[in-house]
Amino acid sequence: MENLTDEVPLWRGSDQSERDKQRRRQLSDTALQAYATTGYSAATVQEVRRQAHVSTRSFYELYADKSELL
Repeated sequence: MENLTDEVPLWRGSDQSERDKQRRRQLSDTALQAYATTGYSAATVQEVRRQAHVSTRSFYELYADKSELL
């Protein structure tokens, strides 16, 4: 019989570490675009995460603030 506790939970075929990598990439790409368009000081976490389609919670689970995106 298979032990269910050894299974890694998947969501749409990705485990948590894969989703975190995808979110980091999305946020990084979006932040660079926002910094180039509006400038670093004018770009906000809310703007970046919204354009990247990442929740506030997910952003702050990955980064302490926007300076960590650099």
